[in-house]
Amino acid sequence: MSDKIQLHEKLILFFLLCVFILSITIPPIHFLSTVYVRLFLFVTTITVYFSFKQIASISVKGSILLSTLLVAVIFVFLWSAFYVNFDANMNLDSILSILSFIMNFGLFFFILSKSLRLSERKFEFFTSLILYFAIVLSVFGVLFHILGVHYLPQFANTTAGLFGHPNTASMFYTICIPVLMYKYFSKNISTLKFSLLMFLFLYVLLFTFSRAGYIGVGVGILIYTFYKSKTLFVFVTLFVLVVVFTVVLDFAGSKSDSSASRFLLWLAAVNIITQSTTSLLWGYGPDNAMSLFMNEKFFFGNEPVPNPHNLILLLTMQFGLVFTITMAVFIIAVLTKAVIVKIRNKKFANDQKLNLCITIIISLILQNMLEDFVASPRYFAMPVFLICLGYAYYTVQLQNIISSSEE
Repeated sequence: MSDKIQLHEKLILFFLLCVFILSITIPPIHFLSTVYVRLFLFVTTITVYFSFKQIASISVKGSILLSTLLVAVIFVFLWSAFYVNFDANMNLDSILSILSFIMNFGLFFFILSKSLRLSERKFEFFTSLILYFAIVLSVFGVLFHILGVHYLPQFANTTAGLFGHPNTASMFYTICIPVLMYKYFSKNISTLKFSLLMFLFLYVLLFTFSRAGYIGVGVGILIYTFYKSKTLFVFVTLFVLVVVFTVVLDFAGSKSDSSASRFLLWLAAVNIITQSTTSLLWGYGPDNAMSLFMNEKFFFGNEPVPNPHNLILLLTMQFGLVFTITMAVFIIAVLTKAVIVKIRNKKFANDQKLNLCITIIISLILQNMLEDFVASPRYFAMPVFLICLGYAYYTVQLQNIISSSEE
């Protein structure tokens, strides 16, 4: 595969930039105000992709289990969206929301992740873009914090910066800190640069006061170092524990407790999910689910947030328990197969790219037990998650093909 970035890949990266801008623009752009631009980019990208090259399909010699689970995920999604909830989804907002899920999955899981898997240069380019964004946004975050200014006054004492909300900022550092570690252990940046950038990123993360962010980043650091070196993992684990008990707990405790309010949000979500067998199994559709949730949470304290702050609950509200379980089984299967590949194949034992993708997948999932950014096509977390998941998926499939051809 050519290392030159193709036109359709440039369009996908621009599409990702549009998604990213939704999270950092001042003031934030409403989701539907840009979905038309994203839809146009999606149609253009697919047209270019099919016009100038054929999809390099994965051979049936790849993992039959993963292929079957992937087909099941797609089928259940379409069944929930266009059959069970057809009437509820037949309005412009719902159609655009469903298309956003399809666009993200198509462009980032199927196309871009495969391009990154087949070209080391493109993978380096993509991760460098994330790192450059992280540096710029971190500097803005520190400046805003020092000056005590913010376009949302209630967050003036945080380092949210251009992200606006601290939880959004912390989600970004769950991604960019593992990317920084990848760049260092791949010998792409010096120890000095690594140390300075790590201090900068951790400083910004700390002053987001996001406990979910602390968990996501902490887990990410431990997972990445575990794959890199068991000795380093032990040392880093001890260091993390010391930092947690001497610094992080004080910062986490300084934020007003939101545990009770999130529990009430979860109760509201569970209540609408269990209204009927149909709603439990197949959900309500993306927009209809959120409208029902906004009405239901009024009876559980009416917390001033528009979502349940839990990945599993949000997906189940929107597409049902069948889809949530199918997707969970697919993700677990991909991760398990990827780890097996690392254990059995010496070529992948120290594969820093695969380490990075596994780290980001697990970290984002754990963080989103207290958030739900990964389940929302409005935010950058979903595309990055799908890219990493697709990278791991194609690594397993291609390795199975290679193994079969050698037998």
